Amino acid sequence: MHLSLHGLSENEQDFLKDLPNFSIKTLIDSLPGENFSKDDFISDTIISKYYSPIEFKSKKFDEKSFSMVHLNISSLQLHIDELRTLLQILDHPFDIIAITETGLTNQETLIDVSISGYHFYHTETKTQKGGAAIYIKDSYECNVLNSYTISIENVCETLFIEIKNKKKKNLIVGCIYRHHTPIESFCKEFFKPAIQKIIKSKKMCALLGDFNINLLDYAKHNGVSNFYDLLSAFGFCPLILQPSHIRNNSTTLIHNILSINYLTFLMEETLLLLYLTI
Repeated sequence: MHLSLHGLSENEQDFLKDLPNFSIKTLIDSLPGENFSKDDFISDTIISKYYSPIEFKSKKFDEKSFSMVHLNISSLQLHIDELRTLLQILDHPFDIIAITETGLTNQETLIDVSISGYHFYHTETKTQKGGAAIYIKDSYECNVLNSYTISIENVCETLFIEIKNKKKKNLIVGCIYRHHTPIESFCKEFFKPAIQKIIKSKKMCALLGDFNINLLDYAKHNGVSNFYDLLSAFGFCPLILQPSHIRNNSTTLIHNILSINYLTFLMEETLLLLYLTI
């Protein structure tokens, strides 16, 4: 889902001529095998498509559905006003707002980054880029999972929270930013041990973030295929199938929402990934 704040009406979308045609390869197209079908890969309940802000608002998604959104914002302090404006435009009460590349360090923020109605949690970055944060509705009872919440310089920043659910299993939500480090290092130092522990906990889990791993390169890059195979081995599947990062000369699927395949109550609800271009 590619959303941009341009302040344009439906009749003023000349900027779209600079974007590539959206009849582009999806993750399913990139997986090998001539006889491959969507039913072999992922549930029919998962619908991955693009919306403009106008289309999103007119869709009128069920506000009672559990919904999550991820945005790579490239400095939260610089773009907090744009984030608040985007949320106003979309007019949807997201339960989880996950933010990567917050740029927040151990210093106090100079700008208020709060959003009304939400509690804010974040993991600092030790580099110029990076950082992970989660806004969660203040009506939820939750706690930060310190064993998964880490900052490894030039590898990744992560933030994990557990949402308590009296009627069903608790939900673990993780926000992850991976730096441009070897995929193997990321998986060895953090990702594989973390998801092994999560699987053993038998709790529901959703991972949102900027993994900087282009899933469309599954058939071309060993690191990508090994990462995807690792996800599959532990029962995780991507819910975003189209490119999330679109430029004039390239399309990549590096931002995603990943869920454990038995996370049925979430799959049947509204799961959304919004990529904010600023």
